[in-house]
Amino acid sequence: MPVDDDNCVFFGWRSHDDGEFYGPNSDPSYNGWSKCCLEGQSEQPTYDLKQRSPGDWEAQSSQWGGRSRFWIEHLSSVDGGVALTKRVLRNIIEGDVPSAWPAPANGNGSGVNFRVQNIYSQNSVCNIKSQPDREADWKLLGKFGSEMRDAVLEGDDFEGDARKEYVANRIKKIETEFQAHYN
Repeated sequence: MPVDDDNCVFFGWRSHDDGEFYGPNSDPSYNGWSKCCLEGQSEQPTYDLKQRSPGDWEAQSSQWGGRSRFWIEHLSSVDGGVALTKRVLRNIIEGDVPSAWPAPANGNGSGVNFRVQNIYSQNSVCNIKSQPDREADWKLLGKFGSEMRDAVLEGDDFEGDARKEYVANRIKKIETEFQAHYN
């Protein structure tokens, strides 16, 4: 998730049960701030470790001071697709391909009908206890997910701040109801 021009945050989800993704790195201690259950994917904690045991993170972040400078890259023959994609995107962004830009949505005579498109994401955290029985817990997740989805879709009847307020209140109500019934 981009934070600004120079930084981003990666969020990950990991299951530590004995199911499909179980393996030698299925240890919860591998998860947390600047940690990953795959060796080398996050920054080493000390300079000494970065030098003695560099991982992918060190290799990628150390190139050219941590910021991409495409003009000094040395692409090989297998990087043709990368080079082409970069060139196409650069041309579009610089305005050399006007047909790549969508028609203005504010109706400057182009006849484009505009309606706000709401975006749905998973940015709410609710405190509902898991059920001791796996099957019951799975049913609880399904029911809770359906309720949350419905709340967000019902919010489409509102716009702007009224929508945000409606959805936030519905989520709080759903959480309270589930806590009363399942906690």
